[in-house]
Amino acid sequence: MNVPQYHMFLGADNDPDEPLLSLGQAGHPPMDIFEAEDYYRIELELPGGLDRTQLSLRYTGRNLSIHGNLPACRLPQGAKFVQMERRTGNFTRVIHLNCPVDAQAITTTYENGILTVKIPKQDTIEIYLEEHYARR
Repeated sequence: MNVPQYHMFLGADNDPDEPLLSLGQAGHPPMDIFEAEDYYRIELELPGGLDRTQLSLRYTGRNLSIHGNLPACRLPQGAKFVQMERRTGNFTRVIHLNCPVDAQAITTTYENGILTVKIPKQDTIEIYLEEHYARR
């Protein structure tokens, strides 16, 4: 018996006749953002088998963009899914940071399925204002 599976995370407006296997987007992997006095820390949950070559990070302006590709499971020949809950495909997360950061000092680690990005805040720079008097 061929029973189509449905994705439980889609909204209530999801068409119940639309099978899960037709979904082609990875959605948004769950993420936590922490702010300390002198840095931000972002933790993004990704599948443990994801290779870091499938991830890219870019910082422009005050936005950090994280792009990735969650690979699809390879089925043995003649096999079919009975249940499929893991998302696959491309994803993008864009995080807007509220203050200037030291982009050259951003560090990343990827361990046990967690991508951690530490972003040091930039020190405030005092600007000296010189006084000039108009000659009379």
